[in-house]
Amino acid sequence: MIGVDDRARGQRIEAYVVLAPGAMVTEQALLEHCKANMAPYKIPRRVIFRESLPKNAVGKVRRAELARAEAEAAAADRPDFTITPAPPDVTPEGFFTELLPRDFAAYVTAHPPGDALDATTFTVQYTVDGAVYALHIVDGRALRVTREAAPSPDIAVTTDLESWRDSVTGRVFTGLSPVAQGATAQRRAKLAEVRGTVHLELARADGSLYRATATYNGETGAAVVIRMSTADYSDMQRGRLSGAEALVSGKLQAQGDLGVLQALAAMRA
Repeated sequence: MIGVDDRARGQRIEAYVVLAPGAMVTEQALLEHCKANMAPYKIPRRVIFRESLPKNAVGKVRRAELARAEAEAAAADRPDFTITPAPPDVTPEGFFTELLPRDFAAYVTAHPPGDALDATTFTVQYTVDGAVYALHIVDGRALRVTREAAPSPDIAVTTDLESWRDSVTGRVFTGLSPVAQGATAQRRAKLAEVRGTVHLELARADGSLYRATATYNGETGAAVVIRMSTADYSDMQRGRLSGAEALVSGKLQAQGDLGVLQALAAMRA
């Protein structure tokens, strides 16, 4: 099983299966087996049967090659809102009032109604070193940015300036942007069911920490802390490292309410 980078969902788990000679099994049977014996966040979204799997010289499956091929195929026919990496000296004011609205407008122009953000309405609020920027997406076609705190944002992100710059410049790949996390009607409905707070503590190569907190639907009581390196977290978000592999290998350490992580995994499924 591998984690596949999915621009519509962030990441999904897929199982690649090579049957033994003479063996017969259906995708549905394997999925039912997984549901009965695995944690929800480990269950693959689908099973793909192959005659062989790419392997390296010592016989290990080249998971990254499988993930890249699948992600490229999915991206070819699924539009999604992405943000152009910002320049290294970008300021929150310039990003939220100029760069982000520009990218949003270009996306809406390029995609007709029903093909863009699925006519959803939601609010994402960023607090960067105490400065508040509330992003109000209306009917999937309009973006309004205010400097006042939103009364009940769907997602509230709090971080420091350096960590925020790491994200918007692409130095740390944090996956699907919060704006895109509610970008389809299906995902918007699942987002409404996520209630909790995720604290990210990611170790940079120099030993300093990338810190960010995301609160979903105003719930701060249920919380989980995720500790990883920035490199491993970026790989996980790109689909090069699955969440299950990260947990088993110790690259991902989670402390607190794991139900929050399971709810987020369900949102991406």
